[in-house]
Amino acid sequence: MNRGLGTQLRHLIELLDGDVAQAYVEAGLDYLPRYTPVMRVLAAQQAATIGQIAQAAGITQPAATQTVARMKEVGLITRTRLYRFERTRMITSSTAAPTVTPRPWYQRFLGFALTRIVLGLVALALSAGVVSNVIRALVPKDVRMGWPSLVTAAVVLLVYIGWVRLTERRPVAELARPGAVREALAGLVGGFALVALVVALAAMAGVYYVAAAPGWSLLLLVPLAQMAFAGVIEETMFRGLVFRITEGALGTWPAVAISSVLFGLAHLSAGTGLLVVAGASVAGVLFAATYLLTRRLWLSIGVHAGWNYALGTIFSVPVSGQERGPALLVGRLTGPEWLSGGAYGLEASVLALAVVGVAATSLLWLAKRRNGGTLANRAHSG
Repeated sequence: MNRGLGTQLRHLIELLDGDVAQAYVEAGLDYLPRYTPVMRVLAAQQAATIGQIAQAAGITQPAATQTVARMKEVGLITRTRLYRFERTRMITSSTAAPTVTPRPWYQRFLGFALTRIVLGLVALALSAGVVSNVIRALVPKDVRMGWPSLVTAAVVLLVYIGWVRLTERRPVAELARPGAVREALAGLVGGFALVALVVALAAMAGVYYVAAAPGWSLLLLVPLAQMAFAGVIEETMFRGLVFRITEGALGTWPAVAISSVLFGLAHLSAGTGLLVVAGASVAGVLFAATYLLTRRLWLSIGVHAGWNYALGTIFSVPVSGQERGPALLVGRLTGPEWLSGGAYGLEASVLALAVVGVAATSLLWLAKRRNGGTLANRAHSG
């Protein structure tokens, strides 16, 4: 055989496509066989982005883009924005348009990105507050050891999933379970490593020292559950809602800037200064970069929880100005506030600002490289 089996099969398919296309022409239909995979996806999903069509049909995104463009020319499909002011365009079959009923009023209300962000934030905050208060009212204090934080975190995740399905009518890929444990653990290790580097630099600069080493206790696992909740609530809010929805409306870089500044301002309190806001804002860039790297929330949740846990429970450093609890080491900060962070902790020091800034820049570069030279979400482009 002079030619491989694959070549012969492709040639056979081309011949069949040509004959089928000719049959369509003879029947007076402006239709090509290449349209069929796209039509099947739209028949099953009603609406999809080009990235979703390519994935479901098993074809490349450039091929899907070309086919959709040709189908639009002949009037077989329409391209519309799912919500006003968003860049993502949904592909729908024009043949189904006459049977589509007007959207309910609440869907029109949720058509604004800001509406979905604000109401989503309220839903997450309320769910966390209600669950926490119910547990506090019903369960004695001496048995509330860590697990209430995990229960509340689970409820927050469920509310987030329900909110996305209600308002965006799609699978919640950013919280898909396959690989979740691996990414969360990798994030924990990454958060530990970043804090260890900051503490090492602080010790070298003479602004951190260990006063005592009480040692390990199972009670030190309780703060890990609390920090896991903090990671879940803040990452679903700032990366799951603020960053992701803003990215769909304005693009990736505006979303990074807006979500990071809001994250920084959220850590502003009485007595805090510019370094606190700057440090938290740069941390917001870091968490956005971890999300961009995987397009999932598990890694950023892990980094967030690992960072907080290592600061407060390993090295006994105040976390966002909060008082220290039981820790593996009894650490002390001394020296100028711009270097030690003062009462707020190392998060308000130039050392943390530098380390987190380098880490964020590196992860953004890695995410861009992994995504073919762009940070834009290819899976939802249209």
